[in-house]
Amino acid sequence: MALSPGAIDCRATVVEQIETQPGFFRLLCRVPATFADPVPGQFVQLRLSERNDPLLPRPYGIVDFRRAGGDAFFELYYGVVGAGTRLLARFRPGEEIGCVGPLGRGYAVDPNREAILVAGGRGVAPLLMLYAAERPRRPRLPFVYGFRTAALAFGVERIDEADRHLATDDGTLGRRGTALDVLADLPESLLRGSTLYACGPEILLEKTALFALERGIPCQVSLEAPFACGVGICRGCAVPAAAHDGYLMCCSDGPVFTAEEIRWEAMP
Repeated sequence: MALSPGAIDCRATVVEQIETQPGFFRLLCRVPATFADPVPGQFVQLRLSERNDPLLPRPYGIVDFRRAGGDAFFELYYGVVGAGTRLLARFRPGEEIGCVGPLGRGYAVDPNREAILVAGGRGVAPLLMLYAAERPRRPRLPFVYGFRTAALAFGVERIDEADRHLATDDGTLGRRGTALDVLADLPESLLRGSTLYACGPEILLEKTALFALERGIPCQVSLEAPFACGVGICRGCAVPAAAHDGYLMCCSDGPVFTAEEIRWEAMP
């Protein structure tokens, strides 16, 4: 398998596995110091079994990355939604997981424009990393974050209170509604001078991208797809390209794309 530039195939040792809410987990892993510093929006592929079940590795967006004591550490946030995540939830500190990363194309931040982050549910993961990287150099960094209920507000304490623009489906934290509802209520002057950086459910990404395109606002979205190889060889994560009749590979051409790169009307 030809890896992306800077990526390595290694063993990740579980340092901490915490169930933050029933079915939702925060995972901290240690990897060799040769693991490259990831760009926010990049991901790792984890091989969860040495057997053939599950056969394919699973992709996970990186929440946080740091170095200490000659090692490197990455943090993940995931929900149990299938066989792979059920298996991942069983790993305990000291156990090792096959890992390849960092992979993919991350967010390309424009330092000359304001930034607005738009997250939905577990899609908050790469945006928390982006926020931590960008907040120290910006006087403000609005973080629009929508989730089902207050109990699922993972990482909200990492966001400065003045930057929080929150929404929940049930109204238990922030306003009742979605992240897009909150985004649409931001001042027009702020929107026009900003680039949007989004991650979350596909419907949120499509609506955010169309919202931005209609207003001429630059927008980058991190898409999800079933990544098998993680490096664009298997062609299993194709998304329709806007520039031609063909496709882009979500894992290698993305997962971060500009809103203009995707043919949204052809998305499944």
